[in-house]
Amino acid sequence: MAGRNVVTITAGSAPPVVIEIIGVPDVPASISVAEGSSNAGLAGVVLPGTQALRVRDRFGNAVSNVTLDLAVSDGGGEISPSVITTNEAGVASGAAWRLGRFGGAQRITATAGSVSATIGALIKSDFDPVVRFHGAQQSG
Repeated sequence: MAGRNVVTITAGSAPPVVIEIIGVPDVPASISVAEGSSNAGLAGVVLPGTQALRVRDRFGNAVSNVTLDLAVSDGGGEISPSVITTNEAGVASGAAWRLGRFGGAQRITATAGSVSATIGALIKSDFDPVVRFHGAQQSG
């Protein structure tokens, strides 16, 4: 496990021996959206807040000091800055994502070495349609 690990060895009446081992995380194995990131907004508008991505190793440990390259992969729009770095908790944040101006899939790709993830967003609308029927109505 990454972080401080303590092992205490006891044998009969001898004084216990305490061994402290500092575990380090393995290489990045996954990239996911961190809690608090918004994934829906109006077309052509920057999503509320900033994008926050979490990097973990194969054991689920946070991996710090990882550089993530960000690029829009579908839908147009832009992401800025295009490079962010994880903190001690394995979270990289601060990227503002402006969605594309037209509908369809909205995606960015985050890459750290050989690991990548695609993050999607939804375009929502503030259009409130009103349907009015004119003329004779038929029921079927």
